[in-house]
Amino acid sequence: MFSTTDRGSKITTIAPGERIGRFTPGLAVGAVLTCATWTGLAFAGLPRILGGGYTAPAIDGPARSWWWLALSFLGVVGLMVATPWFYGASKRRFGQQSIGFGLSVAVAAAGFLVAGVVHLRMIADYAASLPPDTPSWERPDATIALMFTAVALAAFVGVLAWLPFAFFRARRRQRQIVRLRETGRRFTGEVDSLDFKREWIAGRPQFDATIRYALGGETRTFRAAMATDSDRVPLPGFPVRIMVGERGATLVEPDLDRPAAFDTDTDYTQPSGGGGG
Repeated sequence: MFSTTDRGSKITTIAPGERIGRFTPGLAVGAVLTCATWTGLAFAGLPRILGGGYTAPAIDGPARSWWWLALSFLGVVGLMVATPWFYGASKRRFGQQSIGFGLSVAVAAAGFLVAGVVHLRMIADYAASLPPDTPSWERPDATIALMFTAVALAAFVGVLAWLPFAFFRARRRQRQIVRLRETGRRFTGEVDSLDFKREWIAGRPQFDATIRYALGGETRTFRAAMATDSDRVPLPGFPVRIMVGERGATLVEPDLDRPAAFDTDTDYTQPSGGGGG
């Protein structure tokens, strides 16, 4: 993926023939199901983390049982399936990694928020059932659960406030890509050189690419950001198509009609536990 306007997770794409990104009923269902897995896991995990004195006794006992741990394990498995699917579907729909990540964070934060609110309500109901003269040390302490819920609420509201602007920006970029494909002046070009930034976003190495093409008998070059899979790093001379709009907007895409070569001698895989992005 190349971009002359954005870098990293904000590089936007849209497959030929695809519609401009929108939040579809399928994504809505995926968001609800993914949120449900986060809610269930957070609800099951809080009593295990907080322990007695910080949760309602009605939930503290069952949380110590083997079947609670078994259900928690199933929740983790469901989470590992639902979240990557939702992230990938969001990223494909809007053509941008930051959108996929933002939506996933919003859904996860909503799940933690719901779980926190339920626990706070259970603690409040239990406290209300105690005699008025019950000493404070015998009452459950909701401070940690309240802090946990407040952090989830702040994350949810923050991402929710950012998402409309991100949606607008991604859709605008996608419309520009479609317009350049349809009306842009076309040139045949090549990757002249690559500068590896030693940064990875979602496992994809990031590069600064120099693109060259011929215009009026002269060779011209310009810079573009590039992201790719670690085993699909192009070598210099990699063929690209260049489409230029009336106001200088430029689109660079791999030219699938010409043979291409990739670097098989260098390992661009993100180091485990390190790397940027």
